[in-house]
Amino acid sequence: MAAAYQTLANDGRHCDAYAVAKVVDDDGVLYRHKPVCKQVVSPEIAHLVTAMLQGVVSGGTGTAASLGAWPVAGKTGTTQDYTNAWFVGYTRQVSTAVWVGFPGTPDPLSLYFGGSVFGGTLAAPIWHDYMARIMTGLPAVGFPAPPAPASGTVPDVVGLKSAHATNVLAGADFTPLVETVASAEPEGVVVSQTPAGPGHDPGEQRDPREGQGPRRGRDDAAGRDGGA
Repeated sequence: MAAAYQTLANDGRHCDAYAVAKVVDDDGVLYRHKPVCKQVVSPEIAHLVTAMLQGVVSGGTGTAASLGAWPVAGKTGTTQDYTNAWFVGYTRQVSTAVWVGFPGTPDPLSLYFGGSVFGGTLAAPIWHDYMARIMTGLPAVGFPAPPAPASGTVPDVVGLKSAHATNVLAGADFTPLVETVASAEPEGVVVSQTPAGPGHDPGEQRDPREGQGPRRGRDDAAGRDGGA
């Protein structure tokens, strides 16, 4: 897990884990490890995931892992019946995984600790204490900023058939959510959409509402008399 998270810390470039960095004797260096690395995730995705995992430490379940000046990204983990507790996290320079459990047995940790335990309450503090020593003397290096959200023009799909409207929105990188409402419009025709108008980010969900067929009364989606 530490090697996997190292990939995110290293801009999506994964390097094989190793145990020996170099071997020296009185005559000098006998062996020096040569890293074997390859790009497995785009830097943009790695930076976006890192930004999300920073939120776990700054205001989520992993606050106990915060290292103050050193930016930290990571994730807590707790298995069913509290049999395992995890915290895997990284700074810009070091990636570390902490697991707490009983090797080879699925015994609940609550039997040992006398109550329910979680990755954020058990593994994260251990990670913090270890990393606080490891990071001593190393500079506080920030993570690269995530890519800016994409933007685009929202298509106007009112009056289109539902299937066509869905295709139009999906083609513009929006995720449509369809709701059926009472309307005097023909069945399957979009009578309103929320939000309306251009200038919304593709990350926002469009909510086209289709009519149920001719009937009297008000159009609940558009808030006007049906058919008006």
